[in-house]
Amino acid sequence: MNRTDRGSKLEFKAFEVELESKIPKSSKIKIKTTVYAIFMNKKAVKVEPYTVEDFNDSYALDFDLRFSESILLSYSDLVSSNFNVKILKYEFPKDILKVAELNEVEDLTSKEKYYVVSIYRKGKNYMFSREKTVKFRNKNDALDWINNIHIIE
Repeated sequence: MNRTDRGSKLEFKAFEVELESKIPKSSKIKIKTTVYAIFMNKKAVKVEPYTVEDFNDSYALDFDLRFSESILLSYSDLVSSNFNVKILKYEFPKDILKVAELNEVEDLTSKEKYYVVSIYRKGKNYMFSREKTVKFRNKNDALDWINNIHIIE
């Protein structure tokens, strides 16, 4: 899903989203993303993006793969709304095993807030593939779950 081999580094892409739509119903959604690196036998470490880019159509498939099942948001929702999407790019050394992505989803219309954690595993071909996605009502529960991912391989 996310693959760019930048020499001795691997790239992972994430999204931050602000969307306001009137069709088919009025909605306003914000998604704030935090990414954590997980190495062999270590706790998750919060990481910062090395660059942030504006969204363009070349990211449409990545966007759909990331959000269509977990948050029920697709590229077609973007193009039929007012939106601001940023691409957050992260670099990881090749010894990384997993990446945890915490999406804080705030529905400003319904005043609902929830947290979606997706775990991505690095495969043999240096691509990250989604291993598991879990939804939480409480941020502390989401963070506890991320911090309790134990890797023994």
